[in-house]
Amino acid sequence: MRQTTNVNKRELLYKLVDVPKGAPKNFWGKEMKFLNSLLKDFPDMEFWEKTKVNKVESLILYKGKGTKIIAEQYKRYLFQPEFKNFEINLGDKAGEDYNNNTKPKTIKQFLK
Repeated sequence: MRQTTNVNKRELLYKLVDVPKGAPKNFWGKEMKFLNSLLKDFPDMEFWEKTKVNKVESLILYKGKGTKIIAEQYKRYLFQPEFKNFEINLGDKAGEDYNNNTKPKTIKQFLK
C-alpha cells in the first residue's frame, strides 16, 4: 500500500462538495458520515489529493453508481506503473544504413 499523507477531512470535504455559505451543523455531520464511509472503502489519502472530481451538492451522490466510478479511478490509481527514468542499452549497431538516393526517372520506376 502507498504512503498515506495527513490531510484534513474538512479540506477534503471542501474539495469534493460545494459547501453552501452558513451551512447548518447537520450538513457537516451528514457529509462527514458519508466522507468517512468513502474513506473506509478507499483509504489512501494520496488518491484523494490527486483525484480531480466535479464538486457535488452532497456526497450521497457518490453512493451507488458514483461508488463504481470512484472504485474504477481508485483501481487505476493503485495499479498505475511507477515509471522511472531508465536508460535502454540497445548495443552496437549491426549492418549498414539504408540509403536510397536513386530518384525515379519514369512513372514506371516511381510506381515500383
